[in-house]
Amino acid sequence: MDLFGKEAISVDVGQRLKALREERGISMRTLARNSGLSANALSMIERGLIAPALWKGSAERELQHETEWRRLLADDLREPRFHMPYSEAFGRRLQRNYVWLLLLNYCGWLLKLALAPEKAHNLREFVSHAAAGPLPGESVIMIVTIAFVFVIVLSRLATRQRHARGEARPYVPPKDAERWGIV
Repeated sequence: MDLFGKEAISVDVGQRLKALREERGISMRTLARNSGLSANALSMIERGLIAPALWKGSAERELQHETEWRRLLADDLREPRFHMPYSEAFGRRLQRNYVWLLLLNYCGWLLKLALAPEKAHNLREFVSHAAAGPLPGESVIMIVTIAFVFVIVLSRLATRQRHARGEARPYVPPKDAERWGIV
């Protein structure tokens, strides 16, 4: 069932329409010509792909939902607020964007250590390529690796408690969903 609970109703209306049409021996084109709807639109109604406003009280429910939706939108525009804590937004951004970019950067850096200024033939040469001024290669590799692991841990800790709704969690109807005609 979709968000507004119309899918089940539209399938029911579509099935009833198709059964009545076939029972009376009316072709799709004839029904389209007599109803003023296109054959394509009628086919979509029969298959439950679109929900016509045919059931009792649908217009009132739609109007009430539309009015409530507009009120919520207007309230949010008048007094904008974040719908998730900053830490969660930060953690999501780290996980979805920057961890992958940093991983690519880290792998590229390791590849550069293996190949430049000349190909490393053993681990000692590989580590020596990482040396930066007075810092030995072991220290540089350890610092860079710890920084990368820190970013991963930070992103996981920041998103441990999810407050935001939508794609992060499955849909849970609001408390007043019945009043809106959603459930």
